[in-house]
Amino acid sequence: MGQAKKELEEKEYKRRKQLEYLTKYKGYTICVECNEPFLATHDSIICDGCWKEKTKD
Repeated sequence: MGQAKKELEEKEYKRRKQLEYLTKYKGYTICVECNEPFLATHDSIICDGCWKEKTKD
């Protein structure tokens, strides 16, 4: 049980560091809907995929 928890913490740490790198150095924004990084156009806070999903009829 302890090993699984340790592995999960390591995985989460790596993910946080990756997101920090993308947002700080590569200009990515984190989507407020899906929490995935994307290159924002026009200071968007939502990615194109989520935007299309929300606006389709």
